[in-house]
Amino acid sequence: MHAKCKFFRDVVIMAMTTVELKIPSQLGYEKVAMSVAAELARIEGAGDEAAMDLATAVSEACLNAMEHAHGYDPCLMIKLTFRTGPDSLEVDVTDTGPPFTFPSPEPFLQNKIQGVEAARGWGLYLILNLVHEVKVMRLPDGNLLRLTMQLPVQ
Repeated sequence: MHAKCKFFRDVVIMAMTTVELKIPSQLGYEKVAMSVAAELARIEGAGDEAAMDLATAVSEACLNAMEHAHGYDPCLMIKLTFRTGPDSLEVDVTDTGPPFTFPSPEPFLQNKIQGVEAARGWGLYLILNLVHEVKVMRLPDGNLLRLTMQLPVQ
């Protein structure tokens, strides 16, 4: 890892590396966040499949924030904070939208195929299945979606 280290006797303490990114709520910019997520995952030792899983989850989180929180207003920014530690990579996706919670129940594939339900609505469930942990937090001025991937993942 390329983090700053402090040595105390035989113990190495790794400093957490933080990378911050702000993107406008405009289609296409989720790909920038996706690229950063994939490269950081690879730098931290995740294999290509795990890196792409994280990148896809980050992309979905950005797209949800763009649409549902910001209405695709390019003047409203999505803030991403990537934190690497010795055994995980966390990504906070922060928007300034109204409160949201995970929909319940989980979408039913057969209803979507038959047209009983809209074909959309899979983003959050996809995210839940691509990373190890997902937390939703309400902030005073928006929402924070925290995605955590345990490392190393091959």
